[in-house]
Amino acid sequence: MRHALRYTVLPLGIGMTLAIGWPVGTEGLTQQVIGFYLTVIGKPTVVHVGQPAAMPVKLRESVYFKDVIETQADSRAKALFDDDSILTVGENSRVEVSAYIYDPANNQRSSVMRMIQGKARALVGKLFAGLGSKFEVHTPTAVAAARGTYFVVWIEEKASQKMGLNEIGTVRPVSVQGLEVAELQAGGTGVANIGSSGNVAFTSGGKTVEVPPGSYAFAPPGMPPGREGEKQWFTMLRAAFPDGQTTIDDIIAEGDKVAVRATMTGTHQGDFMGIPATGKPVTISGIDVTRFHEGQSVEHWGQWDMAALMQQLGVAPPPPQALETPEESETPEESENE
Repeated sequence: MRHALRYTVLPLGIGMTLAIGWPVGTEGLTQQVIGFYLTVIGKPTVVHVGQPAAMPVKLRESVYFKDVIETQADSRAKALFDDDSILTVGENSRVEVSAYIYDPANNQRSSVMRMIQGKARALVGKLFAGLGSKFEVHTPTAVAAARGTYFVVWIEEKASQKMGLNEIGTVRPVSVQGLEVAELQAGGTGVANIGSSGNVAFTSGGKTVEVPPGSYAFAPPGMPPGREGEKQWFTMLRAAFPDGQTTIDDIIAEGDKVAVRATMTGTHQGDFMGIPATGKPVTISGIDVTRFHEGQSVEHWGQWDMAALMQQLGVAPPPPQALETPEESETPEESENE
């Protein structure tokens, strides 16, 4: 992928997994270097095995197996692993590298990140094709697994007030009558596949669903992804883009299915999948296909341009053609401060 190629020139033995001496202060221990910190914003910290005190994360320093990375408000950390996958730990988050195997000779790469709180983005740049290969993000109540895509996982921090939507698309408190009501539950897990290829397997409440590119899923604690997850997703979406408007460009009905092509516009004024409000206007397009039975929606397939949304919010790289334009290309200094 284009993003991975940009970083292979950096001074680290990409593709090699080494066992080296542990950082100074821990006697008799050796530990595995599995990557390095590509970007550091604010003051994130890391706890190494055998070292109870947290240490500041520094640019270009090594990432070790079993590291626990923690961020506060206005801080983030991005790690590039030896298998070329990238993990970005968002604000107010805590993530542990709980499992890591990289065996290029047998085309096996297995990574498990345990998210205690917050949000993270994972770019799985190479297809995990070997037997037992996987890249997983575990939350307390769910698992997101991918073999090759770009996806976001977040944990809802606290229950929000009940919210509804009126006829003109403005979010209002539940006390206003005639609104569709939903409530974000604390501890729920959300997954958005913002890649262009490859699915994410999302498991919660004993049920696994495939999240294709441009799609999302949300599961309340201990519940499977589904109708309640859909309600919570749209509640978050409405709170994040309170002036959001959706225009139906085409609508086609055949048999028990209805297909809709639509365009959404709005202004990012609230938290969205752990991304604080940016005040930026966005425009994205998508297609939804819904199957109805006895007047109710029973199946849904959605394909929305989540990659474009993340680019407009400034949290994903611009498309390749923009990167190749000299006047718009970023300098090395800008790249390090993403």
